[in-house]
Amino acid sequence: MSQAKLIVATVTALQLLMATAVAAVQVALPGCPQACGNVTVPYPFGFRRGCFRKGFNLTCDETRRPPRLLLGDGVEVDAISLADGTVHVQTKVVAFRPLYTNGAVGARRSIDHNYSWYCGLPEVYKSGGAQLAVSTEHNVFVAIGCNFIGYLVAVSDGGREYVSTCSTLCNGKTRDALCTGVGCCWTTIAQRYPGYQVKFKDLDDTAAAYAGQSRASVAAFIVDREWFVGTMQNTISFNDFVNDDFGNGPSSMPTVLHNGG
Repeated sequence: MSQAKLIVATVTALQLLMATAVAAVQVALPGCPQACGNVTVPYPFGFRRGCFRKGFNLTCDETRRPPRLLLGDGVEVDAISLADGTVHVQTKVVAFRPLYTNGAVGARRSIDHNYSWYCGLPEVYKSGGAQLAVSTEHNVFVAIGCNFIGYLVAVSDGGREYVSTCSTLCNGKTRDALCTGVGCCWTTIAQRYPGYQVKFKDLDDTAAAYAGQSRASVAAFIVDREWFVGTMQNTISFNDFVNDDFGNGPSSMPTVLHNGG
């Protein structure tokens, strides 16, 4: 897996108003650091004991130069804005290369594999306190490759639910620079969750599409719509994914804050 930048978003209702009221006087609580490296850390967020509200704790990795602000299990935070309720982070690209080894067609032609997509959130974000969820307003689901369907599946107590899907078709030579279905597709995300399953399903002619390729590759990611339309959509290359050069760019997720008590 490689990483592409993601924007996390959020903050709902009263808790945002309460946090903003504190931030209007000062960014952090008295005696607490106001930044980690180049990133301002406004209360209720914080990374030292006594400096954050329950469920808003971050980590400042001061072994790096400049220091990096981290969320959960190591996802880098690029910016936090209480004014518009957004947290900008970096997120993973889910990639799968199932068909070829050293240019030879594998014995298994079909792809029907599941992966998990989370932005590195610890259990506190998933089960209580401040819960982060993908911004359906800011993000899109993107799939890249030839002749497969990419699914975004939400898993909850009620079971599994498909929330987004798109398919790509191509003959191995033609690429669609506008990402409208030839080698690349994108779609909106129907429901916000803190994480999803990503499912890849092969279409019948995938092997022909990859003829002559040393490796087959399909990839999927959640990315900020504005960034994708304005930047990535004009420069994306299928070969970038084959060569592990996924690039970096922002993607956006909302941080839905529940009362953690």
